[in-house]
Amino acid sequence: MNDPRETVAALIKASISLTADDDSTPVTPIVEASGRRTLAEWQMLPEPKVVVGPFAATPTETLDLALLRRIYRGLLQLHVWTRDTDLPAAASGVKLRHKACEEVRRIIRENGRTPGGGLTYARLRAAERDLDELRSRPLVCHTVMELEVAWSDVAV
Repeated sequence: MNDPRETVAALIKASISLTADDDSTPVTPIVEASGRRTLAEWQMLPEPKVVVGPFAATPTETLDLALLRRIYRGLLQLHVWTRDTDLPAAASGVKLRHKACEEVRRIIRENGRTPGGGLTYARLRAAERDLDELRSRPLVCHTVMELEVAWSDVAV
């Protein structure tokens, strides 16, 4: 079984399609699993970002009497970051963040039953929080989504 964060990051990276406010200029977001950059490094990058992680998992069910296969359920956080690069157009970062969140929702909705990489399902929870940093200049827009994932493995 691959790391669920890497699997979800690869799924989003392969499917995401964003455009700028004019709906014609393509924007390429950075999509990564957590643990590679610090919070300050993420905030300094000008491109939109989708960060997958952190991760918590527990074994929940046994599939056979010999305890050879177990189902695991885990919870991932998806962080969507955008940043306004020029202050007079402060709405552009917010709009781009909303577009990126919609794309992530679409990708999970379309691929949630068969996400691949050993995952058996992925589904977004209703909890979604906007954690915008209103005092920072340029404005940093940040949304956190929770993603429930499940997979099975064979115990050795």
